[in-house]
Order: sequence, then structure tokens, then C-alpha cells
Amino acid sequence: MLTEEGIKGVQQLNGLASQYNYYKKQGLSDEKIFSALQWGADLQEIAKQGTADKNGNYWYMPTFDHTAVAISDPFGQKVTSLLPAIKAGEKIKHTIELPIPERKNPTLKRDNLKLAALLVDQTTGIVVTGRQISLGETSGPSAIEGVEAADDIEVEAAAGAFNVKATNAKAQVYAADGKLVSSCTVNGQASLPTFGKGVYVIRVEAAGKVYTKKAAF
Repeated sequence: MLTEEGIKGVQQLNGLASQYNYYKKQGLSDEKIFSALQWGADLQEIAKQGTADKNGNYWYMPTFDHTAVAISDPFGQKVTSLLPAIKAGEKIKHTIELPIPERKNPTLKRDNLKLAALLVDQTTGIVVTGRQISLGETSGPSAIEGVEAADDIEVEAAAGAFNVKATNAKAQVYAADGKLVSSCTVNGQASLPTFGKGVYVIRVEAAGKVYTKKAAF
């Protein structure tokens, strides 16, 4: 997967702001609104951005990071994406060609591109490990460690959302194209919606441990 950082200049419809301002007009305080909606600090910040058009829809211009601009095999259908059975401790070499796409609005910036490689268990859909590096690098320190289920993190996928049980954890849900869909701080239990059908990945980080899970909704 090829990702890009710092994408700007694209207006987005802000559904969070529309919902937030609807309740504000009812005279509710921020504390009551965010408590009822169970939005974390990240979503609260987004909800307060943007301006309304004549139809009452709110628009804002965010900065997109970790955004997928090219995926070698998004549905796992290509034979070249499949690896032979790997034994513990065994090293293998695998080559995939991923062309850099063209984009004019906004212009794609090569210096902001990174390559993310994920090793996925084909039978369970679980991300076993991964690494992200800038173009031109041969290795990097950003490998995803500890993605196996941790005793203090529980994740369940059901009814269009990931249900998370954890303490002092940061949870983020990403769509298959790398776009951040929802996020929150979990201190007990929280539900993170996917806002649609498709394949989504949740990443939960707590106490130095990282847990990821992929699910189709």
C-alpha cells in the first residue's frame, strides 16, 4: 500500500459538525452532547470545525495523513500476493511492483509518500505484522509490534461497529483505502462505528501494546 501524508485542499462534508450544531441549537452544553454521543477528543475537535452552507450542511478542509493512494491487491485476489507457508523464524523474499499514480487536484507530492507492507493471515484476516518506510529507504523502525491479542484489550466486530474494552487506550478505525473513519480514547468500553459497508481495520494502542483486527461489515 502506498500512502501519502499532509494532503490539503479538499473540502469535506462534516457530518459530525452537523450533528453537533443541531444539538447546540437545542441549548445543550458541550459536556452533555459529547457525553451522550460518546465522542473522544479527536472527534470533538472535528465536530467544531467547518462552516454551514445554505442547506445547513457543514464543510471543512482537513489535512489527511496515512491516506492510501495505491493498493497492490485490496481484495486479496492476486496469486502474486499470496506467500507460501512460512515457518517461525524463516526469512523469505517477495517482490511486488506498485506504480505511483498521477493526481492533479491536489497534486500528489512524491516526498510525502510512504510504502506500507502488511502481512495478513489469509485464514483469519488478522494483520500479523507490518512495516512502513519512506520511498527510497531499505528498512525502517516503524514495524508494527505486538499485534497479537493482548489480555487487557478486547475487540468485537458487530452491527457496523467495533466494540472495544480497554484501559487508557487509543482506538482508531481505518477503511480499506487508509482513511481514518473514527477514533476515540477508551477507558472502559467504547463503540467505534464504521459508517458504512466494506472492510475495515481497527488499531488499539494501550500500555505500549498494539492490537489490530480486520473485519468486513
